[in-house]
Amino acid sequence: TVQGEGTTFKRNPDYFDASTIYLNSVVFKVVTDSSTRLAAMRAGQAAFGHDISTKGALDSLLKTNPDMKYSSFTIANSGVWYNMKNPIFQDIRVRKGLSKAVDLQEIIDRNQEGAGAFQAVVPQGLGKWALPDKEVRKFDAYIYDPKAAKKLLTEAGLNIKTIKVYISPANVTPEGSQVMGVFAPVWEKELGIKVQPVSDEYSTFVNNCYNNKFDDICVFGMGSTIFDPLDYILAQYYTDGPRNGA
Repeated sequence: TVQGEGTTFKRNPDYFDASTIYLNSVVFKVVTDSSTRLAAMRAGQAAFGHDISTKGALDSLLKTNPDMKYSSFTIANSGVWYNMKNPIFQDIRVRKGLSKAVDLQEIIDRNQEGAGAFQAVVPQGLGKWALPDKEVRKFDAYIYDPKAAKKLLTEAGLNIKTIKVYISPANVTPEGSQVMGVFAPVWEKELGIKVQPVSDEYSTFVNNCYNNKFDDICVFGMGSTIFDPLDYILAQYYTDGPRNGA
């Protein structure tokens, strides 16, 4: 393993069932740029890839590479994370108000081309562990209502002028800036709150976000191939856990 470059696995001739191992080696390359990953798959330079960000990108890839097989499932769960050490977010009316001024369906329609679902703590792809989309849509904090959002913030008695939103670099995971592009204009128009984007190099961003080292809000999620619900919950929420799905 070479940090920042990748990992190489070589065939072990002493494996107890070595006759069933048909590959001499497997190489995992670290490619942080999403367009570069997609180009490598299109050119046949990669036998496997993940995290194709949009349905359009997938359709385009399948058009040029019709023999490629894919699976699609919702195991990623992005969200807006509040720094609870910041006094303004300790009032639930503030958190709920900001949430109600985010149109989740518009995020799905605009950024994911309709291929998404409302989610709670556990993503839909993990089956019965997850609350179904229809049920999550009934959560009051998830119902888009800017007027109700303004009322909640007024009741909290806080005059918030600016909120710093910590997002990942767009070339690695563009979702953060895309999501912010939906709610930032609404927060400014309806709530009088100006959104100030802040970013960092990806590894720094990930560590800071998972360890609550940001001023106000972090837009991020567990976007990795974790198929076991318990592992997902431990990786996402357990304080002493890995805090990273990969």
